[in-house]
Amino acid sequence: YAKGVVRKLLVMTGAATEATGDATIAGMSEAQVASLLRNAPASQLALLSSGQADNIGDGTVLPAVARTAVEAGEYRKVPLLAGTTRDEGKMFLQSYYQVDDATRFFMMYDFDPNRPTAPGSATLASVLKPGVTVDAYNAAGKAVTAASFAASITSALTLFQAHQPEVYAYRFDWSQGPEPWNTLYGAGHSTDIPFMFGNFGKGMFSMNYTDANRPGREALSAAMMGSVGAFMKTGNPNHAGLGVEWVRWTPAGTPRRLLFDATASEKRIVLE
Repeated sequence: YAKGVVRKLLVMTGAATEATGDATIAGMSEAQVASLLRNAPASQLALLSSGQADNIGDGTVLPAVARTAVEAGEYRKVPLLAGTTRDEGKMFLQSYYQVDDATRFFMMYDFDPNRPTAPGSATLASVLKPGVTVDAYNAAGKAVTAASFAASITSALTLFQAHQPEVYAYRFDWSQGPEPWNTLYGAGHSTDIPFMFGNFGKGMFSMNYTDANRPGREALSAAMMGSVGAFMKTGNPNHAGLGVEWVRWTPAGTPRRLLFDATASEKRIVLE
């Protein structure tokens, strides 16, 4: 990872090309590498970041790379519960929007879910770029979800399950909000979190919470909170209010995970 950062910085500053980067690094002393990094402006270093916290097993602060340690079974084995939302990728389609993130988030916050067509309310036409069709947008969301989120969680669950049986998985499918948000986000990234805490007050996703869908979402939220509480106490997310047995996740075969959903009036929780 560190070598990759130095290579990118050398290319960015014109001191090397993609083809000569490794050779240039090989000819640099530790002092020269340190000087390069320490003298680079923050604006350049920010462009080098992956945007994620990278696990760097340096042998001192972090004795090992996390994935390597887990693959070897050398980690603290505790029960694991993990999940995704059905439409994770839809929250990351900025190239399809004609408004920036800050504007879009204010549109979400100011939206009255019980008066979705009130004057000044957000619409698909006011958020999506001209020419972007709903079909194209939905296809892009599915592609991002499958490539980034679904693939990652399957890989992680498989990795841990090889060394411990106490692994539980879910997918959050609830998408009962009004338009345009039901199309734009559906069961989008992080939309499951308010349900796990029973937090339906004014906030980032309050544009989804209507009086009409309140009975179903509150019933679903109660079941999800019950599972979180049971899991924290016992390492097992099952409880009487769930309505179905949450079986452990396995790499092959079904059922493998729980699907959390609801109609406007009642929860719908099934195994898949």
